[in-house]
This record gives sequence, structure tokens and C-alpha cells, in this order.
Amino acid sequence: QDCTFKNCRFSYCDFSYSIFRNCTFENCELTVVTVKNAGFANCEFIGSRLQGINFSDCNSYQFYSDFKESIIGHCFFGEIDLKERSFFKCRFKNSEFTKTILKKANFKEADFEETMFSDCNLEKANFSQARGYTIHPLENRIKGAIFSYPDVVTLLSPLGIIIKD
Repeated sequence: QDCTFKNCRFSYCDFSYSIFRNCTFENCELTVVTVKNAGFANCEFIGSRLQGINFSDCNSYQFYSDFKESIIGHCFFGEIDLKERSFFKCRFKNSEFTKTILKKANFKEADFEETMFSDCNLEKANFSQARGYTIHPLENRIKGAIFSYPDVVTLLSPLGIIIKD
């Protein structure tokens, strides 16, 4: 509780049933960490690398954290509430959001590579200046979400339409 972890490396660690409250992980590396029933309450991940973590295994009542300028690779966010959470300037690679509540989430300036959103609530989420996202507009709720050019055009690709200048 109330800890700051700086420049720490957590590889193949088991955080199961642990509760982190008001903690900051700054410039840390978390690789293939087991998080069964773990809680990250009011935590921040800043400039960190998170790899191979199944966040859907976390305690859903104790998972409300923000991510800033972090690299998130091969991570799974399924059936969890991340409403109003921030992923500002994060880089996502081969990650997945499935049936996730991301209402009013902040993805401003995030970069997505091979990361999918499936059956998510993205209402009023901020994707301004974000790049590379794959969001099917008929399979996700996107009403009121904020997008910017040119990447907003990718929302139309699943519809099979032709866009001309």
C-alpha cells in the first residue's frame, strides 16, 4: 500500500491474491505476471512495460488503475470495467479488449499494433491522435467517442465501402 516501485523487474512473478493500493510502478517491467484475484486499486503504471498479462484474472472490484506512456504487449483485458481509466500515450502490441467497459477511457495519443476491440463499450472514449486501432463500429459501442484524422477512416474499413479523395 502507498508504495512506489521504480526501475523494478517482475518476471514470471505470482501476484495472485495480492492487493496493491495507491501504488506507482515507474519504469518497471512486468513480464508474464500471474494476477489471479489480484487488486490494483488506484495504481499508476508510468513508462513501464507490461507483457503477457491477463488482466481479466484480476479482482474486478479492485482493478482501477491508469497507464501512462507504457508499452502493453500480449495483454488481455476481458470482461472488466475500465471506465474512465487512462492509457495516455501507451503503445499496445498484440493485445485484446473483449467485452470491456471503456466508457470515457482516455486513449489519447496511444499507438495500437495488432490490438483488437471486441464487443466493448467505448462510448465517449477519447482516441484523439491515437493511431493504428482496429475497432469494428458495429461490434462495439462508440457513440460519442472522440477520434481524429486520418486514423478515424479505419472505422469504415469493416463496412466494405470505397473511399475516394
